[in-house]
Amino acid sequence: MSPAGGMGINLAIQDAVAAATLLADPLQRGHLTTADLAKVQKRRWRPTVLVQAFHLMLHRVMFAPAFAGKRVGPPKPMVFLARRFPAFRWIPSRLIAFGPRPEHAPEYARDRCYSRPRRTGFRDPCRVRAVRDFAVADRAAGPGTPDDSPDPTG
Repeated sequence: MSPAGGMGINLAIQDAVAAATLLADPLQRGHLTTADLAKVQKRRWRPTVLVQAFHLMLHRVMFAPAFAGKRVGPPKPMVFLARRFPAFRWIPSRLIAFGPRPEHAPEYARDRCYSRPRRTGFRDPCRVRAVRDFAVADRAAGPGTPDDSPDPTG
């Protein structure tokens, strides 16, 4: 798979999320089996094959002819579909970005500060936590760190 479109990294991230979702419980129990690993493989096999097939088709239809100097611009059927059916325009980019089976982090793995709209004001728990974490990190660094040094330019 070539790096075009970043499909490889997208698959890797989705594989990691699926593995974390399916393997967290067995790992916490301390009892991971090959059947648990087979569940991850079964869940991710079809999306991987579909994305690789799409990537191969994209390479054969668009990239290879363009590199060989045989094609300038996108294939006419794709242009026709994009002009005739506007909803078709987002299908290739969505497939590249999210794949045929998007994975979502389980609820326990989500940071509640980023999974909901932020409230305004200093009492927002996410803001309070960020200020607290910064203060703790600053104290841990101790005096004499580059952040505490005076500005030499005056």
